[in-house]
Amino acid sequence: MTMTSSSAKRVAFGGLFVVLSLMFSYMESLVPLNFLLPIPGFKLGLANVCVMLALYYLGTVDAFIITLLKSLLTAMLFGTPMSFVFSLVGGLFAFCFLLFAKYIIKEKIGFIGISVACAALHNFGQVATASVIFKDTAIFWYMEWLLPVSIATGIITGLLAVAFGRFAEKRI
Repeated sequence: MTMTSSSAKRVAFGGLFVVLSLMFSYMESLVPLNFLLPIPGFKLGLANVCVMLALYYLGTVDAFIITLLKSLLTAMLFGTPMSFVFSLVGGLFAFCFLLFAKYIIKEKIGFIGISVACAALHNFGQVATASVIFKDTAIFWYMEWLLPVSIATGIITGLLAVAFGRFAEKRI
């Protein structure tokens, strides 16, 4: 499934995944979801679809670079230095599970299951970061609200990954 043809094609698709992740992040910043769920920082995480597809279609290094660029560029364009830290740590937690899913458990879990686990780990990474920054472990109670949200958002992004994956498979 990993692209091995030309390096120019790989770079082009890598750039496309970065741009799509920025576009998804921008779209999410325009839609105030806090009126649905009054949870600070609540987002669907649509940009994470790009990282998941990059891992499966471009490879580990490309997906890791896209994870870093997604966090950095999103914070530079739409966020703050602190949002960069939270995004990066959450993204790295999710990325570690992506690697586990691809190389250890392989075909035993689909994009939807992977996406749900990644959403939960992304949130856990962010809560752990907040706990370290604020020197307070009580913030882990926040996970009580974030885990059900992770399931819902993970299903949504997983379904998008399946749809985009079918589209990408024909073109990559």
